[in-house]
Parts: sequence; structure tokens; C-alpha cells
Amino acid sequence: MPLEMRPAIPAALPHAAVARGRGERLLRCFAAAVTVLAATIAVLGAAMTAVILGIS
Repeated sequence: MPLEMRPAIPAALPHAAVARGRGERLLRCFAAAVTVLAATIAVLGAAMTAVILGIS
């Protein structure tokens, strides 16, 4: 009968893995929000420049 060799304490605790996953998801969400904000500012800046210069 073969014995399974397992460590007595797991390498990563389950709650640590959950916290790490939550942090990664939060970071992705924050990065997406910053990207959308930067794109919005760029579009509004271009529109304001067009209005000021009378190009529209």
C-alpha cells in the first residue's frame, strides 16, 4: 500500500490565497478605471481644443 507524502502544513493558507486573489481583482479594476478616466480626459481635451479653435 503506497503512502501519500503530504506536508503537515499547506504551503499557502486558503485565506491568504483568497486575499491575494481579491487584491489582484481590485488592482485590475483600479487599472481599468484609471484607463477609462485617462481616455475620457483625452477626448474632452480634444473636444475643448476643437471648440476653442473653431474647428468643429
